[in-house]
Amino acid sequence: MTKNNVWMSVSDLMTGLMVIFLFVAIAYIKRVQDNQSVLTQYVENKRDLHDKLEEEFESEQAEGKVSIHGDLSMRFDTKTVFQDLNFKLEDGSMTALLGPNGTGKTTLIKILMGMLTPTGGSYKFSSDVKLGYVPQFRNIDSEYPLSIRAFIELNAPLFKTKKVKEQIDRQITETHLDKIQNTRMGEASGGQKQRAYLAQALLDRPNMIILDEATASLDPAAKEELMGLIKHLNQEHKITVLFVTHDIPLAKKYMSDYLYLNKGTIRQGKMKDFKEDFE
Repeated sequence: MTKNNVWMSVSDLMTGLMVIFLFVAIAYIKRVQDNQSVLTQYVENKRDLHDKLEEEFESEQAEGKVSIHGDLSMRFDTKTVFQDLNFKLEDGSMTALLGPNGTGKTTLIKILMGMLTPTGGSYKFSSDVKLGYVPQFRNIDSEYPLSIRAFIELNAPLFKTKKVKEQIDRQITETHLDKIQNTRMGEASGGQKQRAYLAQALLDRPNMIILDEATASLDPAAKEELMGLIKHLNQEHKITVLFVTHDIPLAKKYMSDYLYLNKGTIRQGKMKDFKEDFE
């Protein structure tokens, strides 16, 4: 092979490699551009989602009349829990839901929260009602790792702006948890845990709160502190309260009205006039 032929072969090889390199470079640039486009769209979508969550989170507490008109019946198989219940809760009212065990109080609450559908009748909230819910005391394991603040933040948007953090701070302060917010939930007392549940509920800016035996199993001091907070929320923020309880003295101290559910019927009246005795 002559020198010219060798040179031409090397030249052809170099040309081929250059062409291949050019194609690879073009493909790489296109892939980078595609990835950048996807990343840009992801960021924009995330920003839109964040803005939507923040807007919902920071929306003002609903105002206006909070009332429930009920005409309800509920059956499970052949058992009638209650029939033709009629009652009304007014805006800003403090009402105790009373009655013996097994009379359907939990069933009624589940219906009001949309977790069960009544088998007869209907009920209607005002269109602006925003519900908050505080459950019965739950014994969280002592090794539960989240702090009180982190536990409350579970009910907040994942991406927290300055305004969201300020709202969380306000609810932690209002529920008297600011000095212990870094304490693990597993180490908190029963009353502190219930106030953390209350702070969680308040992040949704409700204008009505359901307390589902939220003071059960609490010591007297913890009950008084929790109910004092509820009274404050009612007076300062006009939040309507429905308090499910067996504690008649506590209900008489803090509630103005009652609903008494027993033997499939309901009676409504002023708490100061309530005279029933039940376990």
